Amino acid sequence: IVLVIIAWKSLYNFRFVTGRWKEFHMKQLWVPGQEPKIRIVDFLDRLVTATAVFVLITILAFSYNSYRIPTGKIQAIGLKTPLWALTEEEKRVLIAVDIYAPGNFNNNIGFNIKGSFHDVGFWPGHARAGWATGEGAMELENRLREEASRGSKLVRYMPVLGDLRSGAKFDDGYITFDKSAEDDIAVFFAIVEKVRHDYPDLKVIPVLLSFQIADGTSVENGITVGEYPELFTRPELRARFIDEIDRLFSPYWDNEAVFAWDLFNEPELTIVDMDDIRSFVRESALRIRNKGGKVTLGSNTVDDMLALWVGSDLDILQFHFYREGSSSLPDAYHIADGMDIAIDKPVFVGEWGVRDSAGAGREADDREVDSVLTEAKEYGYIGLLLWQDDYYGVADKNSLQKFEADSLQK
Repeated sequence: IVLVIIAWKSLYNFRFVTGRWKEFHMKQLWVPGQEPKIRIVDFLDRLVTATAVFVLITILAFSYNSYRIPTGKIQAIGLKTPLWALTEEEKRVLIAVDIYAPGNFNNNIGFNIKGSFHDVGFWPGHARAGWATGEGAMELENRLREEASRGSKLVRYMPVLGDLRSGAKFDDGYITFDKSAEDDIAVFFAIVEKVRHDYPDLKVIPVLLSFQIADGTSVENGITVGEYPELFTRPELRARFIDEIDRLFSPYWDNEAVFAWDLFNEPELTIVDMDDIRSFVRESALRIRNKGGKVTLGSNTVDDMLALWVGSDLDILQFHFYREGSSSLPDAYHIADGMDIAIDKPVFVGEWGVRDSAGAGREADDREVDSVLTEAKEYGYIGLLLWQDDYYGVADKNSLQKFEADSLQK
């Protein structure tokens, strides 16, 4: 109301001043023998008043725009106040950081499901164990239903293709995914849709590859596993690899059940030069995004994410965090403080777990889960996923549901 009144007065005085100014130039200020049409002191008074009101409106408007977004958040991504001074690119960056409203955090919490490295396709010399088998399909459905019933709205399945020990054939280094791989992928999405019929809010993050594909280990416990660093280091093999991934998943890139596609789990742990990995990620992400999918990547640590993936072709930034001692999540708004970079994408924690004083994984109690979810929400992350395996997990299977109920009550 105040701004409307001031604006009206400003326009009124401005019209008065400009009208008199015009008259002042068109005629003499006074005609001999007649009273002056306007005294100079009155003219200057109104001119100063109109100017002051205009300046006041400008200050109020700019101050309001600058205050709408917390200064700390702007500074955290390398921007300067006031807001009206930002370039269009800086505004785009600012909007990207909050691309998901804080209220959506509860939709992006859940668990990781650690699968096997032979879920997809035949593994030479081993019994068929993929999802297209009755036993494999039943296990996948049961695990998804279990996580959804525990309150998971988002499930990260790791890995799908893994280290390529199964489902792939090689001819002079060139890869081809066989029919068994296609069958397993089709079953995976059919089961996801079946579970979503009962839990419509559930979404998945399929993790395509993991660092074991090129970690320097080709035999584990006497078993030959996948080891293919050349798929990233040799451009012609890399191009064929990307073509085959695109062919295998092309029907599903824009599937509404997929929150985002995780291209690579912790690629920083491979023996491959990161420039080659980044080339693979860039070229693969372009294919997926052009077909309607979103892309993320499970960086090993927050430092790796900041050093390698900020400013990349990913849609969502991601890192993994395992708490030791009293360490807590870094504040997403300030993780790049002191660095010559800007966080230009939303960030989420793809894996979280707790380690004991000896560095071994352990179960997190209800208080610890509630604490980290609260922290993640307040610190600006768009979501957080708990890791679970033989060592990590949560003591209270209803931790997520309790957090969500408390959030709604608050």
